[in-house]
Amino acid sequence: MRIFIAIDCKPVNDQLLSLQKQLEGINGRLLTDFHLTLKFIGEASDLQINYIDKQLSELKITPFSIQINHLGEFSSHKQKVIWAGIKPNIELTKLQKMVDSALKDQFQLVNNFYPHISLMRINKSNLKRINAEQIDKVLGQQDVSIYLDVSSIQLMKSSLDSSGAKYEVIKQYPVSGFGEM
Repeated sequence: MRIFIAIDCKPVNDQLLSLQKQLEGINGRLLTDFHLTLKFIGEASDLQINYIDKQLSELKITPFSIQINHLGEFSSHKQKVIWAGIKPNIELTKLQKMVDSALKDQFQLVNNFYPHISLMRINKSNLKRINAEQIDKVLGQQDVSIYLDVSSIQLMKSSLDSSGAKYEVIKQYPVSGFGEM
């Protein structure tokens, strides 16, 4: 099973969808299941998932807020991703390090954490038809200020099909009183 640990962004879903409207002229796949990945695990066995569940259940986290304050993009050999970026936040960095540290016995530590929420994916074949200036114009125009209260983290499953990734919550861990199913 392909899994990751994330913060759910459903409370600001409408605001993120509104941001995406600025991307409508770009030929890419708009995403709708918004989350902020704290740690990508990849393929994990049932035994590893049980270990992750136990470790996450023991974390003690106090609620905090993050601010989504800019748009950006990054590219790989396969695609370009347009994302909403998070204003630097000590509590978020601390949470990511706590998750990483809790799982270090079985999973590699994250070297670089760039908190973002993916809004659009543009595959390599479409990149040839997209004007880079169009993307730069959209990214440069945005005045973004969205606040998200972090009330839980989630262990999530990712399944890939022809239309892209589909996400499913395996378990949610509230910041006050972890271990709720």
